[in-house]
Amino acid sequence: MFRRGRDKSSEIDEAEKPFWISYADLMTAAMTLFLIIMAVTIVNVGQDDIAEIKRVDVIQDCWHELKENSNQIDEQVDVSLVGKDVIVVSFGDLVRFDNASWYINEDTQNFLRKFIPLVVGNMETESCQKHFKRVMIEGYTSSSGTYMSNLLLSNLRSQAVMCSLADSNARNRTLVEIDDDTQNKIKQMFFTGGFSYSSQKATDAQSRRAELKIEFWKNKEKRAEINANFYNSKTLGSCNPDFFDKKKARS
Repeated sequence: MFRRGRDKSSEIDEAEKPFWISYADLMTAAMTLFLIIMAVTIVNVGQDDIAEIKRVDVIQDCWHELKENSNQIDEQVDVSLVGKDVIVVSFGDLVRFDNASWYINEDTQNFLRKFIPLVVGNMETESCQKHFKRVMIEGYTSSSGTYMSNLLLSNLRSQAVMCSLADSNARNRTLVEIDDDTQNKIKQMFFTGGFSYSSQKATDAQSRRAELKIEFWKNKEKRAEINANFYNSKTLGSCNPDFFDKKKARS
């Protein structure tokens, strides 16, 4: 006769239990996923740091080796490491230009024809080649003249350095020989650029110069594909004789 009624609060608790259990599982799963993501991120960041440390160490080794080899050719050559991954080669009085001129004499040509293959060989070593990007031949001017005229002149100076590597003995010059393999590497590795009167030195004479800037790929940087067969099929050629005519090689 007497039925024991169910407590309404108990019915509410029973209805809510599946919801709260599911919510707790969801939070646990979310926390677990978060921890996994954090762990993977930490591992990846750690690996990136290790890779960067190794890259910088390799570049420093390349710098030390190039500096040591450069001193054997001429102690006036200054090979410095700028930041962590740029090597700058300054030639001092070995590659200096007269005012408003891009003329390079035969002695300077011979020096460059000895030194540049050294750079090629250094960057072609197994360790350096892994991160090597390119060599920029940079021309500079003094502060006199307009920016645009100096931009043209600085470009001509960087091209004159490149031309000194392409010139032959056809005009009864006694020049250091550069083998075909090295010339093929020069075509792939070297680029020219003019920088007008930026990066001024202490005097105008010191500012009229050309330098090498050796750049390296950064980790995860998209690398350009180089078709070696294409470059090897193209001759280095020669430049306009005006580059080596002291009277004509003036602006």
